[in-house]
Amino acid sequence: MIVKSKLFLPLLVLIVSIAASCTKEEDDEVSGCTDPLSYNYNSNAVSDNGSCEYYYGGRDMGQIDVGSVIDLNNEYNIYIDNTYIGRLTYFFPNGLSCGNPNAVGRIFNSGSHLIRAEGNGGTEIREGYVVLDPQECLVVLLENLPIVANQKGNVKFWVNQDYGCGPITVNMNGVGSSTISGYYFSGNPDCIIDGVGGNFNDLTPGNYNYSASCQGYNWNGSVTITQNSCFKLQLTL
Repeated sequence: MIVKSKLFLPLLVLIVSIAASCTKEEDDEVSGCTDPLSYNYNSNAVSDNGSCEYYYGGRDMGQIDVGSVIDLNNEYNIYIDNTYIGRLTYFFPNGLSCGNPNAVGRIFNSGSHLIRAEGNGGTEIREGYVVLDPQECLVVLLENLPIVANQKGNVKFWVNQDYGCGPITVNMNGVGSSTISGYYFSGNPDCIIDGVGGNFNDLTPGNYNYSASCQGYNWNGSVTITQNSCFKLQLTL
């Protein structure tokens, strides 16, 4: 009996030690954000606890900023994926960092995007594709975008005052319609999609008939579109 007791005691101590060791390992397991794309990523975390947070509003988002470090002697209307983003009026000789308020940019889903820059009046077109990675702020320099031939033309219908007849609907035969919802009191507008309306962009060169109307007023006529041009037509009373 004495021999058995001597064997039992060390065995009991060994079992207790193993159990304590397992409990300690479980207690030491770190939980946190395990996604390296997150700005609060915890490299020591073993299990993800759903705490990951991201810039730009989501994991697969990023930002594209467009600018130039060279004076290209022009101002540019910037389009990304055929959507007007803004007008670039600055160049940055000391370099352009992401988030500069004078650059033109916006948050996008990651992936491939078409950048298009149109110089004053569409006299110069620069265009190219870029790939935005998740959680990236990508700076695109205009001078790195190739100049492309513009085979299309644009027209902008506009008024310089409120005629008091409500929105003006403009129809172009074979193209579609656009609604003029505002006016320009300080001079000719550009052929940009600016929220005021009256735009017909990327038209095949040729002659087009148009009609326009609002309550009590009507306009009719024709316009000639030429390639690489911006035709501005003011509707007057």
